[in-house]
Amino acid sequence: MKNLKMFVMALMAILMSVSFVACDSDDDNTATPVSLKGRWYSKTESLRDLLIINEDNSVVAYRVYNYESHEDIHGVLTVNGTNLSISFEDGNRVSGTFAITENTLSINTSNGVYTYSRLADETNLVGNWNYSNITFSAKPVKDEIVIPGGTINGQVVPPTIMQTSQLSGEFIKYAAQRYFRNVEFKNDGTFTYDVLTNGEDYPMTKNYAIDGLYLTVSGETAEHEIESTFKVLQSKDKNTVYFVFDKEDVANMFIGYALMLFEGGVAPEVTDEALEDYKKAFTEAFDYYSVEFIITRAE
Repeated sequence: MKNLKMFVMALMAILMSVSFVACDSDDDNTATPVSLKGRWYSKTESLRDLLIINEDNSVVAYRVYNYESHEDIHGVLTVNGTNLSISFEDGNRVSGTFAITENTLSINTSNGVYTYSRLADETNLVGNWNYSNITFSAKPVKDEIVIPGGTINGQVVPPTIMQTSQLSGEFIKYAAQRYFRNVEFKNDGTFTYDVLTNGEDYPMTKNYAIDGLYLTVSGETAEHEIESTFKVLQSKDKNTVYFVFDKEDVANMFIGYALMLFEGGVAPEVTDEALEDYKKAFTEAFDYYSVEFIITRAE
């Protein structure tokens, strides 16, 4: 009888212990895991998705899908165990099971598996960087763009007609490889880089400022003030940076690139009004134009 009583007491202790552990586990599952808080980035051929998950379970999404950009979409996150649901204000909803491995978030839904990489919570570009890669997506609505002419070294240069089909990813990649070389961001809000022109690297200096998700670059090129603001996303290990440009940003990039080719004492006599006309022509020639420019930290 004594042994039976001891056995029953031991069994009750085990059951209480199991019950206590299960209760703790349930409490943990009803709250948002701390590891979900932060910036998450996903890329496929048809989708580019940035999710910002806040401490209070609110979510902000920036999404590009099938040549359309959806900015600043707010939602609410609900987590129960490994089940996840995000309800957005635009009526869309993401739900399924999720798993986190190191800095990767996988969400398994009825439409497939979406994989996100964790980004750094704050962006710090200080240091040396190299061009890595570029991805491009565009939907033209016109066949051509007229690039304004000017006078270079006393010679009249007529306007140039460029086919929108020429402004492909390969052209963008070619321009970026020449335009953005030996990059160094400094603590004083300036950065330096080289532009390849006439077979030589020509040094340039610009100003930069970071405000949350956005990077603003400004400065003078060939006697013209150029400024552009675009998204900047940094990987969790801070060794990879994604610059995400929309079509207005890309137009500024093209203008800056064209002007930089004439730097070094050869400034084209092109007015600011002419450059604005080119920018207008470019943006009206495309219904959608997006570039993701990737740099990696120099070793």
